[in-house]
Amino acid sequence: PNHDILSKTIVVNDDLPARIICGAIKVKDNISCIKERDIEFVDGTVEKDIDAIIFATGFKPSISFLDSSIITRDEHNCLNLYRNIFPPGLEHPTLSLVGFNRVGGPVFPVSEMQSRYITHILKNRLSLPSQQDMMNEIEARHKAHRKAIVKTEWSIIRLEFIAYLDELASVIGCKCNILQLLFRDPGLALKCFFGPCTPTQYRLMGPHRWDNAKQTINDNEKRFVGAIQTRHYTPKSKGRSWLWSGIAVLGTIFMAYLVANRYNMRLNNLFSNFNLGLS
Repeated sequence: PNHDILSKTIVVNDDLPARIICGAIKVKDNISCIKERDIEFVDGTVEKDIDAIIFATGFKPSISFLDSSIITRDEHNCLNLYRNIFPPGLEHPTLSLVGFNRVGGPVFPVSEMQSRYITHILKNRLSLPSQQDMMNEIEARHKAHRKAIVKTEWSIIRLEFIAYLDELASVIGCKCNILQLLFRDPGLALKCFFGPCTPTQYRLMGPHRWDNAKQTINDNEKRFVGAIQTRHYTPKSKGRSWLWSGIAVLGTIFMAYLVANRYNMRLNNLFSNFNLGLS
């Protein structure tokens, strides 16, 4: 491709790459013409005797039920939404869009954080900036999006999962302070920093903190392994396993002793012959 590997949405599928490599699936360009039995692509190639066409294009998001003056678009057809949530042209923040974005990660944690942010706005715990400041933020976000992402027919801004969650969490006041957590609970801080970024991390401190958040983070690995484990293996006798392990260790030590002893004997014979030759 003539673009960076992260400039388009990544499809996570274990079976697809294998089928592409073995030739069971062909990667083609966009369709330019569909004939009676043939399909012509924009690169000029033609596939003949096609039996069926399966449309797996997903859906095209639309808000046509709203007047175009309420939610405007830029020259690239992207929606003008402050923090990808609020339209900047309204006098009062009574309209917001949740989940109207593509995310480089799971969608539901982002929608949850957007909902928390909206709740703080509606309860007057937070306030929106001026319309000009919101438009400046929107233009900066759109500019960064166009620079990082290949232009497609999609009109939705793609968000970086962790960066966007941290952005909203910082405003709300629920972003996990790793340095503070390191002094209070070093083990938990290391798991939050080096482990997976789960929504539970944004319930450790700040508003709407959750008492079971720490235990949930500690159990992340257990839940992950449990989801992919097909069966649970329990040894019949732990005593036997320790017995055989001990025998194996002793056997290894004994073999190492024999090899070392034989090696030393050869060295002694070599030096003896050398000394005899010199004398």
